[in-house]
Amino acid sequence: MSADSFIASILKSFGLHIFIGVALVVSVSFSPPPKPEPTVIEVQPIKSVAVDQQKLTEQVNKIKSQKAAQKAAEEKRVRDLEERAKRAERQRKNEENQIKDLNKKKRQSEQEKRAADAAAKKAREKQQREQALAKKAADEAKRKLAEKAKAEQAAADAERKRVAAEKKAQQEAAARKAKAEAERKERARKAREAAERAEQERMLQEQMAQEQAAREAAYRQQVLSEVDKYKALIQGRIEQGIIRDEALMKGKSCRIEIKIAFNGFVTNVNVLGGDARVCQAAESGILKAGNLPMPEDPIVREELKTIIINYAPEFK
Repeated sequence: MSADSFIASILKSFGLHIFIGVALVVSVSFSPPPKPEPTVIEVQPIKSVAVDQQKLTEQVNKIKSQKAAQKAAEEKRVRDLEERAKRAERQRKNEENQIKDLNKKKRQSEQEKRAADAAAKKAREKQQREQALAKKAADEAKRKLAEKAKAEQAAADAERKRVAAEKKAQQEAAARKAKAEAERKERARKAREAAERAEQERMLQEQMAQEQAAREAAYRQQVLSEVDKYKALIQGRIEQGIIRDEALMKGKSCRIEIKIAFNGFVTNVNVLGGDARVCQAAESGILKAGNLPMPEDPIVREELKTIIINYAPEFK
Protein backbone atom coordinates (compact mmCIF):
# COMPACT_ATOMS: atom_id res chain seq x y z
CA MET A 1 0.00 0.00 0.00
CA SER A 2 1.32 3.45 -0.95
CA ALA A 3 1.72 6.30 1.52
CA ASP A 4 -0.99 8.31 -0.24
CA SER A 5 -3.45 5.44 0.02
CA PHE A 6 -2.58 4.96 3.70
CA ILE A 7 -3.10 8.67 4.43
CA ALA A 8 -6.35 8.65 2.50
CA SER A 9 -7.57 5.68 4.57
CA ILE A 10 -6.59 7.38 7.82
CA LEU A 11 -8.35 10.60 6.80
CA LYS A 12 -11.48 8.67 5.82
CA SER A 13 -11.44 6.85 9.14
CA PHE A 14 -10.83 10.11 10.95
CA GLY A 15 -13.72 11.80 9.10
CA LEU A 16 -16.04 8.85 9.78
CA HIS A 17 -15.25 8.94 13.48
CA ILE A 18 -15.81 12.70 13.60
CA PHE A 19 -19.15 12.26 11.87
CA ILE A 20 -20.20 9.56 14.33
CA GLY A 21 -19.06 11.71 17.27
CA VAL A 22 -20.93 14.73 15.97
CA ALA A 23 -24.05 12.69 15.40
CA LEU A 24 -23.79 11.22 18.91
CA VAL A 25 -23.28 14.62 20.56
CA VAL A 26 -26.06 16.21 18.52
CA SER A 27 -28.39 13.38 19.44
CA VAL A 28 -27.39 13.81 23.08
CA SER A 29 -27.47 17.61 23.05
CA PHE A 30 -30.57 18.33 21.01
CA SER A 31 -32.80 15.39 21.70
CA PRO A 32 -35.33 16.63 24.24
CA PRO A 33 -35.20 14.60 27.42
CA PRO A 34 -38.10 12.24 27.79
CA LYS A 35 -40.84 13.82 29.74
CA PRO A 36 -41.43 12.03 33.02
CA GLU A 37 -44.74 10.40 33.29
CA PRO A 38 -46.92 12.49 35.62
CA THR A 39 -47.46 10.78 38.88
CA VAL A 40 -51.11 10.34 39.53
CA ILE A 41 -51.88 10.42 43.20
CA GLU A 42 -55.25 9.18 44.08
CA VAL A 43 -56.60 11.38 46.84
CA GLN A 44 -59.50 9.91 48.66
CA PRO A 45 -62.27 12.44 49.53
CA ILE A 46 -62.15 13.59 53.08
CA LYS A 47 -65.09 12.04 54.87
CA SER A 48 -64.26 13.29 58.33
CA VAL A 49 -62.66 16.30 59.91
CA ALA A 50 -60.33 14.06 61.91
CA VAL A 51 -57.04 13.12 60.16
CA ASP A 52 -56.03 9.42 59.97
CA GLN A 53 -52.34 9.95 60.78
CA GLN A 54 -51.29 6.41 59.69
CA LYS A 55 -52.90 6.69 56.25
CA LEU A 56 -51.48 10.17 55.79
CA THR A 57 -47.97 8.90 56.65
CA GLU A 58 -48.29 5.96 54.21
CA GLN A 59 -49.42 8.32 51.41
CA VAL A 60 -46.53 10.73 52.08
CA ASN A 61 -44.02 7.81 52.06
CA LYS A 62 -45.47 6.54 48.77
CA ILE A 63 -45.07 9.96 47.17
CA LYS A 64 -41.51 10.22 48.49
CA SER A 65 -40.65 6.75 47.00
CA GLN A 66 -42.04 7.71 43.59
CA LYS A 67 -40.12 10.99 43.58
CA ALA A 68 -36.93 9.22 44.67
CA ALA A 69 -37.29 6.77 41.75
CA GLN A 70 -37.77 9.65 39.32
CA LYS A 71 -34.74 11.42 40.77
CA ALA A 72 -32.59 8.28 40.41
CA ALA A 73 -33.67 7.85 36.76
CA GLU A 74 -32.82 11.46 35.98
CA GLU A 75 -29.42 11.13 37.65
CA LYS A 76 -28.71 7.96 35.61
CA ARG A 77 -29.58 9.80 32.38
CA VAL A 78 -27.15 12.61 33.33
CA ARG A 79 -24.41 10.04 34.06
CA ASP A 80 -25.02 8.38 30.69
CA LEU A 81 -24.65 11.74 28.95
CA GLU A 82 -21.40 12.40 30.77
CA GLU A 83 -20.08 8.91 29.87
CA ARG A 84 -20.86 9.47 26.21
CA ALA A 85 -19.03 12.80 26.31
CA LYS A 86 -16.04 11.08 27.91
CA ARG A 87 -16.00 8.34 25.26
CA ALA A 88 -16.10 11.00 22.54
CA GLU A 89 -13.19 12.78 24.24
CA ARG A 90 -11.18 9.54 24.40
CA GLN A 91 -11.92 8.84 20.76
CA ARG A 92 -10.84 12.37 19.87
CA LYS A 93 -7.59 11.92 21.74
CA ASN A 94 -6.97 8.57 20.02
CA GLU A 95 -7.50 10.17 16.64
CA GLU A 96 -5.19 13.03 17.55
CA ASN A 97 -2.58 10.50 18.58
CA GLN A 98 -2.99 8.71 15.25
CA ILE A 99 -2.53 12.03 13.45
CA LYS A 100 0.57 12.76 15.47
CA ASP A 101 1.96 9.30 14.69
CA LEU A 102 1.18 9.80 11.04
CA ASN A 103 2.97 13.16 10.99
CA LYS A 104 6.00 11.63 12.62
CA LYS A 105 6.20 8.76 10.12
CA LYS A 106 5.43 10.68 7.00
CA ARG A 107 6.40 14.05 5.83
CA GLN A 108 3.97 15.51 3.52
CA SER A 109 4.16 18.44 1.35
CA GLU A 110 3.44 21.85 2.72
CA GLN A 111 0.05 21.91 1.00
CA GLU A 112 -0.97 18.53 2.41
CA LYS A 113 0.41 19.51 5.81
CA ARG A 114 -1.54 22.79 5.78
CA ALA A 115 -4.67 20.90 4.73
CA ALA A 116 -4.18 18.31 7.43
CA ASP A 117 -3.51 21.01 10.02
CA ALA A 118 -6.58 22.92 8.92
CA ALA A 119 -8.65 19.76 9.04
CA ALA A 120 -7.30 18.88 12.48
CA LYS A 121 -7.93 22.42 13.73
CA LYS A 122 -11.41 22.36 12.30
CA ALA A 123 -12.03 18.98 13.90
CA ARG A 124 -10.71 20.22 17.23
CA GLU A 125 -12.87 23.33 17.07
CA LYS A 126 -15.86 21.25 16.12
CA GLN A 127 -15.09 18.78 18.89
CA GLN A 128 -14.72 21.65 21.38
CA ARG A 129 -18.05 23.08 20.28
CA GLU A 130 -19.65 19.68 20.64
CA GLN A 131 -18.06 19.23 24.05
CA ALA A 132 -19.28 22.67 25.08
CA LEU A 133 -22.77 21.79 23.91
CA ALA A 134 -22.61 18.45 25.72
CA LYS A 135 -21.37 20.15 28.90
CA LYS A 136 -24.09 22.78 28.60
CA ALA A 137 -26.71 20.04 28.20
CA ALA A 138 -25.32 18.17 31.21
CA ASP A 139 -25.24 21.37 33.28
CA GLU A 140 -28.81 22.18 32.26
CA ALA A 141 -29.91 18.67 33.20
CA LYS A 142 -28.19 19.03 36.59
CA ARG A 143 -29.81 22.44 37.10
CA LYS A 144 -33.25 21.05 36.30
CA LEU A 145 -32.61 18.11 38.59
CA ALA A 146 -31.61 20.48 41.40
CA GLU A 147 -34.68 22.65 40.79
CA LYS A 148 -36.88 19.57 40.82
CA ALA A 149 -35.33 18.40 44.09
CA LYS A 150 -35.84 21.88 45.54
CA ALA A 151 -39.48 21.92 44.42
CA GLU A 152 -40.03 18.45 45.92
CA GLN A 153 -38.48 19.61 49.19
CA ALA A 154 -40.70 22.71 49.22
CA ALA A 155 -43.77 20.55 48.55
CA ALA A 156 -42.78 18.20 51.39
CA ASP A 157 -42.25 21.17 53.73
CA ALA A 158 -45.62 22.62 52.73
CA GLU A 159 -47.29 19.27 53.40
CA ARG A 160 -45.67 19.03 56.84
CA LYS A 161 -46.79 22.56 57.63
CA ARG A 162 -50.33 21.79 56.47
CA VAL A 163 -50.53 18.67 58.64
CA ALA A 164 -49.06 20.56 61.61
CA ALA A 165 -51.49 23.46 61.10
CA GLU A 166 -54.44 21.09 60.86
CA LYS A 167 -53.35 19.27 64.01
CA LYS A 168 -52.84 22.58 65.81
CA ALA A 169 -56.28 23.79 64.68
CA GLN A 170 -57.87 20.60 66.02
CA GLN A 171 -56.03 20.96 69.33
CA GLU A 172 -57.04 24.62 69.63
CA ALA A 173 -60.66 23.76 68.81
CA ALA A 174 -60.64 21.03 71.46
CA ALA A 175 -59.06 23.44 73.97
CA ARG A 176 -61.66 26.13 73.20
CA LYS A 177 -64.46 23.58 73.58
CA ALA A 178 -63.05 22.35 76.90
CA LYS A 179 -62.59 25.93 78.11
CA ALA A 180 -66.15 26.87 77.10
CA GLU A 181 -67.52 23.80 78.89
CA ALA A 182 -65.48 24.60 82.01
CA GLU A 183 -66.70 28.22 81.93
CA ARG A 184 -70.30 27.06 81.48
CA LYS A 185 -69.99 24.73 84.46
CA GLU A 186 -68.34 27.49 86.50
CA ARG A 187 -71.15 29.93 85.63
CA ALA A 188 -73.75 27.31 86.53
CA ARG A 189 -71.98 26.63 89.84
CA LYS A 190 -71.79 30.34 90.67
CA ALA A 191 -75.44 30.78 89.70
CA ARG A 192 -76.43 27.90 91.99
CA GLU A 193 -74.34 29.29 94.82
CA ALA A 194 -75.78 32.79 94.28
CA ALA A 195 -79.31 31.39 94.26
CA GLU A 196 -78.59 29.39 97.41
CA ARG A 197 -77.08 32.47 99.11
CA ALA A 198 -80.05 34.58 98.03
CA GLU A 199 -82.48 31.99 99.37
CA GLN A 200 -80.56 31.69 102.63
CA GLU A 201 -80.46 35.47 102.93
CA ARG A 202 -84.17 35.71 102.19
CA MET A 203 -84.95 33.06 104.79
CA LEU A 204 -82.65 34.80 107.28
CA GLN A 205 -84.27 38.18 106.61
CA GLU A 206 -87.70 36.61 106.91
CA GLN A 207 -86.72 34.95 110.17
CA MET A 208 -85.20 38.17 111.47
CA ALA A 209 -88.33 40.09 110.44
CA GLN A 210 -90.52 37.57 112.21
CA GLU A 211 -88.34 37.71 115.30
CA GLN A 212 -88.32 41.53 115.17
CA ALA A 213 -92.08 41.60 114.75
CA ALA A 214 -92.46 39.21 117.68
CA ARG A 215 -90.12 41.34 119.82
CA GLU A 216 -91.92 44.51 118.81
CA ALA A 217 -95.30 42.93 119.51
CA ALA A 218 -94.12 41.73 122.91
CA TYR A 219 -92.61 45.12 123.67
CA ARG A 220 -95.76 46.86 122.44
CA GLN A 221 -97.82 44.69 124.70
CA GLN A 222 -95.49 45.52 127.54
CA VAL A 223 -95.73 49.23 126.71
CA LEU A 224 -99.51 49.06 126.61
CA SER A 225 -99.54 47.27 129.92
CA GLU A 226 -97.35 49.99 131.41
CA VAL A 227 -99.56 52.66 129.84
CA ASP A 228 -102.68 51.12 131.36
CA LYS A 229 -100.90 50.82 134.68
CA TYR A 230 -99.85 54.47 134.75
CA LYS A 231 -103.24 55.58 133.48
CA ALA A 232 -104.75 53.89 136.50
CA LEU A 233 -102.18 55.50 138.77
CA ILE A 234 -102.79 58.94 137.23
CA GLN A 235 -106.53 58.54 137.49
CA GLY A 236 -106.15 57.45 141.14
CA ARG A 237 -104.00 60.51 141.89
CA ILE A 238 -106.58 62.79 140.26
CA GLU A 239 -109.51 61.25 142.15
CA GLN A 240 -107.77 61.98 145.42
CA GLY A 241 -108.19 65.73 144.83
CA ILE A 242 -111.84 65.62 143.57
CA ILE A 243 -114.62 66.78 145.89
CA ARG A 244 -117.66 64.62 145.22
CA ASP A 245 -121.34 65.43 145.88
CA GLU A 246 -123.45 62.31 145.72
CA ALA A 247 -126.72 64.20 145.34
CA LEU A 248 -125.47 66.17 142.35
CA MET A 249 -122.96 63.76 140.74
CA LYS A 250 -124.24 60.21 141.24
CA GLY A 251 -124.70 58.38 137.96
CA LYS A 252 -123.03 61.12 135.96
CA SER A 253 -119.61 61.26 134.20
CA CYS A 254 -117.17 63.46 132.33
CA ARG A 255 -114.72 62.78 129.50
CA ILE A 256 -111.52 64.80 129.77
CA GLU A 257 -108.30 65.04 127.64
CA ILE A 258 -105.13 65.70 129.61
CA LYS A 259 -101.74 66.67 128.16
CA ILE A 260 -98.79 65.78 130.41
CA ALA A 261 -95.08 66.70 130.19
CA PHE A 262 -92.34 64.08 130.66
CA ASN A 263 -91.89 65.08 134.28
CA GLY A 264 -95.62 64.56 135.02
CA PHE A 265 -96.60 68.24 134.94
CA VAL A 266 -100.08 68.82 133.46
CA THR A 267 -99.76 71.27 130.57
CA ASN A 268 -103.40 71.34 129.43
CA VAL A 269 -106.85 70.05 130.42
CA ASN A 270 -109.59 69.85 127.82
CA VAL A 271 -113.14 68.82 128.67
CA LEU A 272 -114.51 66.70 125.85
CA GLY A 273 -118.02 66.25 127.22
CA GLY A 274 -120.17 65.18 130.15
CA ASP A 275 -121.96 66.61 133.20
CA ALA A 276 -120.82 70.13 133.93
CA ARG A 277 -120.59 69.63 137.74
CA VAL A 278 -118.63 66.37 137.33
CA CYS A 279 -116.34 67.95 134.73
CA GLN A 280 -115.70 70.97 136.93
CA ALA A 281 -114.90 68.77 139.93
CA ALA A 282 -112.60 66.52 137.79
CA GLU A 283 -110.77 69.49 136.30
CA SER A 284 -110.27 70.96 139.77
CA GLY A 285 -108.93 67.62 141.02
CA ILE A 286 -106.48 67.40 138.08
CA LEU A 287 -105.07 70.82 138.80
CA LYS A 288 -104.73 69.97 142.50
CA ALA A 289 -102.85 66.74 141.76
CA GLY A 290 -99.63 68.60 140.80
CA ASN A 291 -97.08 66.38 139.03
CA LEU A 292 -98.68 63.11 137.97
CA PRO A 293 -96.80 59.78 138.23
CA MET A 294 -94.76 59.00 135.03
CA PRO A 295 -92.66 55.94 134.10
CA GLU A 296 -88.92 55.89 133.36
CA ASP A 297 -89.36 54.32 129.91
CA PRO A 298 -89.42 57.17 127.35
CA ILE A 299 -91.68 55.17 125.01
CA VAL A 300 -94.27 54.66 127.72
CA ARG A 301 -93.98 58.36 128.64
CA GLU A 302 -94.58 59.21 124.97
CA GLU A 303 -97.78 57.15 125.04
CA LEU A 304 -98.91 59.05 128.19
CA LYS A 305 -98.20 62.47 126.72
CA THR A 306 -101.90 62.79 125.86
CA ILE A 307 -104.47 60.68 127.69
CA ILE A 308 -108.25 60.67 127.86
CA ILE A 309 -110.02 59.61 131.03
CA ASN A 310 -113.68 58.93 131.60
CA TYR A 311 -114.43 60.02 135.14
CA ALA A 312 -117.60 58.67 136.78
CA PRO A 313 -117.63 59.15 140.56
CA GLU A 314 -118.59 56.13 142.58
CA PHE A 315 -120.52 56.22 145.84
CA LYS A 316 -120.95 53.43 148.37
